Amino acid sequence: MTHTPPRTRPIARLGVAALASLAVLACQTPEPEPATGQPAPGGMILRDTDISATVMAANTGEIQEGQLALTKSQNTAVREFAQRMVTEHTQLNQMFQRLQGDIGAPTSNTLSQQLMTTAEQTTQALQQMQGADFDRAYISNQVAIHEWLLRTLDEALIPGARDSDLERELRTEREWVAAHLEHARQVQASLMRD
Repeated sequence: MTHTPPRTRPIARLGVAALASLAVLACQTPEPEPATGQPAPGGMILRDTDISATVMAANTGEIQEGQLALTKSQNTAVREFAQRMVTEHTQLNQMFQRLQGDIGAPTSNTLSQQLMTTAEQTTQALQQMQGADFDRAYISNQVAIHEWLLRTLDEALIPGARDSDLERELRTEREWVAAHLEHARQVQASLMRD
């Protein structure tokens, strides 16, 4: 099954009790790409340039949301997590940019466009929040997006990679995303105790 990025309801309209269900993971089958790559689970055809664009879009969304958290949050744990997201997802995007000479420039596709749209909508909604509400919403979204990205790497992106260097970088991304997810869950648990 091919996954689409988490869809979020407008965060500003959610009550505190609903923050845990901030991001609703939806599954849809995107339009298939031209059959020039490997079939991914769910039948979507992924080219290496599609995979690169998708991962870079996810990383860019993490960077944007992390930068916002650095300007809005006063919580030390949230700020440390946000700084990690900015730093490490920037490094990951730089890794994928170095591959462009081998696999070509990232190709915008349905999934990468959905990721960018979701990140923009999430950032806009988060901008309307303050204090503990912001912190809980930001971290809840981070848990959801990292869960989605980990599944998508495992089920579609890594198996769909044809270039060995791209596959290696995707495996590195997977390790970092798994660590980010664990970190986000720890911060989320600490926010629930506060």
